[in-house]
Amino acid sequence: MTLASHRQHPEISLQQHVRSKMLATADRVLTRKRIYLDTRFWILLRKVILGCSEDPLHAKILTQLHRVVSDGRVICPINANILAELLKQRDEVTRLATANLIDELSLGTALQSEEE
Repeated sequence: MTLASHRQHPEISLQQHVRSKMLATADRVLTRKRIYLDTRFWILLRKVILGCSEDPLHAKILTQLHRVVSDGRVICPINANILAELLKQRDEVTRLATANLIDELSLGTALQSEEE
């Protein structure tokens, strides 16, 4: 929803808007199998993207993940802890490659923390 849309519908509270976005995300996610990658695997797959992986198996894994995500069968959601850890990278090239990879395989989906 854009700012203009919000202004046209002041009767929709922030909580209602957030809830509708969460339900739409749930509909998208729950129809897919979820694969939870740990920090190590995100880094290994990022190395493939950057062309510095020495293990051809990692490239095969990444190719397969891209295929099943694009086919609508799988999603690789990320949690806040892993995201925070991976984005601590000081090198802008690796940090951006990691963020792009996460965005591709997670479809922009993150698990909520217990507090949320």
